[in-house]
Amino acid sequence: MEKFENERAHKDLYELFAKITSPEDFEKLLVDLCTFNELDQLSQRLLCAKLLLKGYTYNKICLLYTSDAADDLIGV
Repeated sequence: MEKFENERAHKDLYELFAKITSPEDFEKLLVDLCTFNELDQLSQRLLCAKLLLKGYTYNKICLLYTSDAADDLIGV
């Protein structure tokens, strides 16, 4: 059995992602690869990245996640 190599596995994953041409195909791949919780966590990380790019601080994002104000961020 071939030894698992993280670097090669990561490169294979990146190359696979780069070949995907539609959101629907990407969704199918992520659903196959990830658990529901992992998809949820990826979505939250993406939202955080968008908020950081808009100038929000980490503290402000944390406050938003722990309050009802998080519902207002859906359109970000």
